[in-house]
Amino acid sequence: MRLALIAAAWLCASTVANAIPINIVTVGYEGTVTESTWAGSGPKIGDRVSGALVIDLDHAPPNISLPGDAAFYQYRSSEDDTFPSFVDGFAPRRHSLDHVSIADHFQGKDSFQVEDAERSLDGRFFDSLLLNAFGTLDFISGTGLVQQLELRPEDFGSDAFGEGIMTTSHQTSKHGFGGTVRFVLDRLKVTPGSCSR
Repeated sequence: MRLALIAAAWLCASTVANAIPINIVTVGYEGTVTESTWAGSGPKIGDRVSGALVIDLDHAPPNISLPGDAAFYQYRSSEDDTFPSFVDGFAPRRHSLDHVSIADHFQGKDSFQVEDAERSLDGRFFDSLLLNAFGTLDFISGTGLVQQLELRPEDFGSDAFGEGIMTTSHQTSKHGFGGTVRFVLDRLKVTPGSCSR
């Protein structure tokens, strides 16, 4: 969870002198790599990965679910930057494609999905970390962004799923590099809190 603390500290430390309180949700994860197309020194199959994403509740966009669909909410950054980046911890800040979706017993399943995704406007750089957990286990409370949960593989059973996907693509004038890494979630911990910045 060292990276969780670093991600939260980075988000909260930008203007400490003003001591403006902000509300956050920290999404800590641990996993084991199952697939990797990463070249060079990137993660390999069997490697352990861990870290955290931080959702800035004060900058989260409004729910964009269909009216009357009270069981499924989506929060997404907008293409025109009306709603800028609100998930941090993996992708460097560029043009945000962040999103969070939450379902509380929607079509018989609960789900929690969060993505920190950024791309350059010229399309040469793209970075994304997607964390996804869903199943018939009742682990979501309501459909707001403020959730508190901790999941491990034994909680999921045979009809549930937890995975992460890291993607990086950097194209320069002469070279391109990056890759995709998939990992099974060994632990997902979602904790609301606040800090000052």
